[in-house]
Amino acid sequence: MKKTVIGCVKNKMVVVYRTNINNKRQFKTVNRLLCRLFNDLQINIDLEDNEKVLRLEGKDIISAEVINSLGKIGFLCQVMYW
Repeated sequence: MKKTVIGCVKNKMVVVYRTNINNKRQFKTVNRLLCRLFNDLQINIDLEDNEKVLRLEGKDIISAEVINSLGKIGFLCQVMYW
C-alpha cells in the first residue's frame, strides 16, 4: 500500500511532489503561480534530486489544484508516495 507524503507542521500541511522543474528560472515561475493560488505558502525544491522534489508547506493545500495548475503551464507534477 502506497502512502502519500503529507504531514503536519504547526497546523500546516506538508505535501511533497515529483516534478520536471529543471532550473531556477522554471522554479521562480512555479513559485509565483503557487503563491497566487495559496496564501501563506512555503515552497522549496531540490533541483539536484532526480525527481526534482517540490515541497509545499501551508494551510489547505489542494493537490489537485497544484497538479492541474502546473500542468497548464507545461510541468509534470505528481504527489510522491512512499
